[in-house]
Amino acid sequence: MDTIRSHKVVLLGDSTVGKTCLAHRMKHDCFMHCPDSTIGCEFFAHTVESGGEKVKLLIWDTAGQEVFRSFTPQFLRNAVLVLVVYDMSTPLRFYKIESWVKMVPENAIIIIVPTKSDLPSAENESDSLQGLDPSRQIYFAEPTSAKSGLNVDVLLRKMTDVLGKHFPSENCISNEKYVDIESEEKRLLDCCLLQ
Repeated sequence: MDTIRSHKVVLLGDSTVGKTCLAHRMKHDCFMHCPDSTIGCEFFAHTVESGGEKVKLLIWDTAGQEVFRSFTPQFLRNAVLVLVVYDMSTPLRFYKIESWVKMVPENAIIIIVPTKSDLPSAENESDSLQGLDPSRQIYFAEPTSAKSGLNVDVLLRKMTDVLGKHFPSENCISNEKYVDIESEEKRLLDCCLLQ
């Protein structure tokens, strides 16, 4: 039986930027109308093919509301790739991309993902993400739309390409740490049950 490598991927970003709709489009290839706000974190697995190899993405969709911000470092544990998502139809200054990037563990790779490209863009071409730490491993995705599906497949390919670049299969060693889904789900439930 072929071994499928697993990578923990976390979506970060302010509330209402479209993280849940983007995750739903990745998994189901359809648009999710009027999603409820994410409470704490939601999890799903999605297997994609890259270079003839199957890669399992363990995707964690986190809540953007300030009230859940204290849980975010727990969700980022063992993440190897983090998507920092922002709504390109709203002026970039309203979204604290820099503060989200600072939350990401130093050994994780970051992809900055603009969403809602189907709406008129409020971002000026001259706007750039100044102030991001140049020592971090940061990539930039094409503008995406969960509604139309624009560039979501391109984003998935970019994710697997970046993971393949930083974690090539020939460099895998037997003691490589994989995410234990059962323990991660139990820990998630333990910390996110609200009363």
